[in-house]
Amino acid sequence: MFYTHHIPEWLPDYRKDRQGVQCSLIEHLEHPRDPSDPEKPLREGRGKDGFGVWYRVEATSFSAPSPDTQAAPVVPDITQWRSYVSFPDLDSVDWEAMAARDMANADPDKFLNMGLGHGCYERLHFLMGMTEANVALLEEPEAVDDFFTAYFDFKIAVVDKIAQYYKGVDMLEVSDDWGHKNGLFISPAAWDEHIAPQVRRLIDHVRSKGFLYLQHSCGKNEKLIPHMIDAGIDVWTSSQAINDLHSIVARYGDRFISSGGMDLQEFYDENYPIEKMREIVQQRLNDLCPGGGFLPYGTFGVPHLAQVVSEVVQANRDFFKDPAHCKLPTL
Repeated sequence: MFYTHHIPEWLPDYRKDRQGVQCSLIEHLEHPRDPSDPEKPLREGRGKDGFGVWYRVEATSFSAPSPDTQAAPVVPDITQWRSYVSFPDLDSVDWEAMAARDMANADPDKFLNMGLGHGCYERLHFLMGMTEANVALLEEPEAVDDFFTAYFDFKIAVVDKIAQYYKGVDMLEVSDDWGHKNGLFISPAAWDEHIAPQVRRLIDHVRSKGFLYLQHSCGKNEKLIPHMIDAGIDVWTSSQAINDLHSIVARYGDRFISSGGMDLQEFYDENYPIEKMREIVQQRLNDLCPGGGFLPYGTFGVPHLAQVVSEVVQANRDFFKDPAHCKLPTL
């Protein structure tokens, strides 16, 4: 109910009411694996994803792998990308057996969220490196668009298989970080030209199969929000605290849900007082949640935050029973 822009009976707890489920094909293709055991994700050292991109886990990265910038790019020339990139033959996969394994521990009483891997911008710079990817967008836009189209054609075909074999999944999520701490990696005009058409057709297909769509995009993306809405995005995570979330919720909360918003910079101090953290989380919940345009949750990358946010949400389950909390905040 919450994700369809209706005021719910109770405030959802992102960590307890939702369950992430995986499609093994996507996990092995899109995310780096442990070289000693390909069935396990990369948690330390170096490893490759299914496209051949090298990743490294740094001591300061909360065990989250990022592309190894010292490795040679998989795609040195975007005009020749078909010589370096291939997609799995989906008809050769035993989908029934894979889905049975992947969904064995799915809780039918929870909201089930499945990842579709990276978006086209992330995949481009993972394959080429950030600088070369952005140069390619400027110098070889037709080749970039050709790659984006093929990549999302593949994702659309995967959506068809998920719809057929993964019963009970509610939402599909794509991760594509378009921003950094201070602004956007890509201009809104370039986003509209190259990324929006792909996002729009993927979302249309996802919804045609009965799924909701979730767009993950870290960074200060506030200037991109109207463009995201025009492309069909109506749920956004991680809406980080570096964005003006109050204004975003007040302006767009009737048709656009922001999710996250608790990762204040001071919270990264592992000695930050938990009671003070709880007090601030409550204040942000009171400010952002009215009207149902914001869903709070805490990242595990910040000490104690995920647990504190969950505890505060649990203490406010009846939040929307107050009529004043059913109206969006004002600017």
